[in-house]
Amino acid sequence: MKAGTSFTLNLTGALLIMIASATIAAAQTGNDTCAGLNATIGGTCRPLTNDISGNNQNSAYGDFALENNASGFGNTAVGGGALSNNPSAGNNTAIGLEALEDSTGGINNTATGVIALSFNTGDDNTATGAAALLSNSSGSHNTATGFDAMQFNDTGTNNTAVGAFAETGSSGSFNISIGNNAGSSLSAGGNNIEIGNAGVAADANTIRIGTQGTQTETFIAGIFNSPGARKACQVVVQSNGRLGCVGSSARYKHDIHDMGTASDKLMKLRPVIFQYKEDSSGIRQYGLIAEEVEKVYPELVIDGSDGRAQTVAYQELPAMLLNEVQKERRQLAQKDAEIAAMRRQLAALQKKNSEIDAMADRLDALERQARASEGGHLAVALH
Repeated sequence: MKAGTSFTLNLTGALLIMIASATIAAAQTGNDTCAGLNATIGGTCRPLTNDISGNNQNSAYGDFALENNASGFGNTAVGGGALSNNPSAGNNTAIGLEALEDSTGGINNTATGVIALSFNTGDDNTATGAAALLSNSSGSHNTATGFDAMQFNDTGTNNTAVGAFAETGSSGSFNISIGNNAGSSLSAGGNNIEIGNAGVAADANTIRIGTQGTQTETFIAGIFNSPGARKACQVVVQSNGRLGCVGSSARYKHDIHDMGTASDKLMKLRPVIFQYKEDSSGIRQYGLIAEEVEKVYPELVIDGSDGRAQTVAYQELPAMLLNEVQKERRQLAQKDAEIAAMRRQLAALQKKNSEIDAMADRLDALERQARASEGGHLAVALH
């Protein structure tokens, strides 16, 4: 006999001795199977004797596994106390000590891990990891993967949490949390997506990706050079990482009035040409210096997390420049009107001058006639 075969036989024999010494037995009636000390009711491994039909395709492996099952069907319980208090619900799978232990209802649930989904009555839940969905009561259609994932969810539905402690304190619905501690600060809000971010208790309808101060660069494919982006807004970002478009509708504003002279100081700003220190290609850039702008328009400067001037709100400049252009246009229109008036006055003066010149010519002619007449009278008198 080969050594490997001998080892296998010895191991098999040892396991049989251990099973016998622990008074573990196995029995089957119909399609139901139980194995283990006190598996199902009665203190011994009996073939699901409390099962009304005895043919419900249940499997119980472990101390008190499926102990109180009466009419449940298609259940699999592996581990001490697994599904021990389930009376009639079906199609549940509990693997781990006390997994789905106090579940008294709910179908199509899968719990893998110590005390996973222990108090569940909801449907279609999947809990993978110790204490995952531990407190879930009537919540349904949840998926929690990771130690303590969604531990305190009780009634929230349609949530997905992946990672240790992911969404551990939330009771909201339609949330997605991915990463260790992802969504762990959520409370009752719903429709959140938290990836690598703990979130905020009051979050609702919010997407958070990464953690401010930890991730310092973002690369997203499929944005640059994408065709057909028509009537799109310019996306801006706040210092806390919040993205959005600047709203321009009057319904978002109050105290609306003309800009007036507020843009007068634009001419004090110094446009510069520069290169970024980290840009090895040395591309020339055009812009402003935040510290210089701060001295003229502090409201246009955005500070960094350290409180120092970081950048300029360039999106504000077009409206201010437009105001300056409109002011220049109005001034030019006023000057054009003044020039037109002066031209009319000049034309009137020129007309008067013409009349004066005509009158002068007439006077000259009369004077010449008078002189000529006087000269004739004088000649007659001499004769």
